[in-house]
Parts: sequence; C-alpha cells; structure tokens
Amino acid sequence: MAFATVVSGCSAEVAGQANAPAESGLDLSKFADDPCRLFTGEELNSQDEFNTPKLKDTSQGPACFWDPKAMTRPAYLITFSTKETFEELKKKARKGETFRETMVAGHPAFVSNIGDGQGTCDTTISASGGDAVEVRITTNFRAEPEYPIACDLSEKLAGRVVEKLKA
Repeated sequence: MAFATVVSGCSAEVAGQANAPAESGLDLSKFADDPCRLFTGEELNSQDEFNTPKLKDTSQGPACFWDPKAMTRPAYLITFSTKETFEELKKKARKGETFRETMVAGHPAFVSNIGDGQGTCDTTISASGGDAVEVRITTNFRAEPEYPIACDLSEKLAGRVVEKLKA
C-alpha cells in the first residue's frame, strides 16, 4: 500500500506503558482533505526524487503515498485514521511481531509491524477525538541503509508530522 518515513528503533517486545498524553489532542482538520499537503518529497527525503504524491481514500481514512522515482528507495505513507480509532489500531498492532508503545512529541503512540520491523514499519500517533495518524516507511531492498532502521525512520517522521499538525 503506502508508506511514510519516520525514524525509530523497533523491538519485538512490548515496552512499558506510555507516559501521560499531551495536554491537547492533535487536530487533523487542517490537512484532513489532503494529507499530501503535509510534506513535499524534498521535505520527506532530500536525497530522493518522488513521483507526484497520490491521495487515497482508504478503509481507515484519507492517506497520501509518496512513491520514489527509483524503485530501490523508500516509499512513504501517511494515513489519517478517522474510521478506526487509535485504540482499535493499537489492539490490532499488538498481534504483530514488532510492537512497542512510545511517546511522539508528547503524544501517545506505538511503533509496529507484523514482522521484525525491517524494511517496513509504522508509527501511529493518537489524535483528537480518538483518531490517529499512521506514518509508514517501506523499502524492499535489504542493501538500502533505511532497511534495518525502518522503525527508527518512521518514528522520527511521526515527530515531524506532529510539528506540522501543530503549526
């Protein structure tokens, strides 16, 4: 599907409970009609060139997919989950091999992947009203430097998403 960049270390074990949530939830309304407006390809990864971002209506809500021109490079997906809550997504994610709770810029979040977190990884951030933002990076080529640190990259990008939403 789609991917997003965020940097974070993933582990197959569940970490302790996340800290207290930020004072106010993230408001998705500014970008809800088009999450592709969050970033340009240059802002996502200045080392790569991207095709035109693709706005998608997914089963979870609006999403944007940034597809690299070079097939060997990472792709990014950011989804505004307005049809499934943060808690529903977390319950599903716990079934994967990689899951850990964390805080991203003061907001409850979790890092997850059905596998070992290499190549593809998601960071999901709690937003207002039970909504969530999912940030995914995917690279299918083991030789790429992003492959073993997909979770680290996903978590870092999630922090940048929070900054954009708060701006």
